[in-house]
Amino acid sequence: QIEMRALDDLAGCASIMASLIELKREPAAADIFGIFTRAEEVGLVGAGLIAAEQTIPSNTFVVSVETSSVIPGVEQGMGPVIRTGDASYTFDAEAEQILTLAKNSLLSENPGFKWQRQLMAAGSCEATAFAVNGFSTTGVAFPLGNWHNATTKIPDPNGAIGMEYISLDDFLNGTDLIFTSASMISSKAASPVKERLYRVQGKLKNRLKRQT
Repeated sequence: QIEMRALDDLAGCASIMASLIELKREPAAADIFGIFTRAEEVGLVGAGLIAAEQTIPSNTFVVSVETSSVIPGVEQGMGPVIRTGDASYTFDAEAEQILTLAKNSLLSENPGFKWQRQLMAAGSCEATAFAVNGFSTTGVAFPLGNWHNATTKIPDPNGAIGMEYISLDDFLNGTDLIFTSASMISSKAASPVKERLYRVQGKLKNRLKRQT
């Protein structure tokens, strides 16, 4: 377990840095940016300005990396969460596909790799700021205990103040997921879901033609 006063979002920053270090050793066939923004809590200010000014190319796939409060359906220790949305916005399936391909690659190497998929609706994150400005976005979240240092729900007059904490395994697996996803950008069109549906549709179409 990792615990400290402000894991939200130092854990996300650390994961991005670790991924960039690995990418320096094993470069990806794409331009990769690590962005660290400010003033998230008061309105996604830093992320919103970067997105609005198009500081990064408009065709960039944005993966927001942060901690997010544990909610029903999400457990600490069961892996990082592929985040389909937040309290404000639903994210992009095309961007999520890159994380899905990375997850499948990691599972092929290690069948015990743990991951989760959920709309993390406890709060909003930087992905929303990019999404509303036209970027294709998705997210990776580390399930967080004592969100905003509250040992119970916010606000709760009977609650106390405690260290924020996440699972070490979730953090390590999430960093692997982010690093691996960088090498999947060039193969983003190779969607197993699309291929399976197209294959089924083709078979049924041919069957219906024969029947008529």
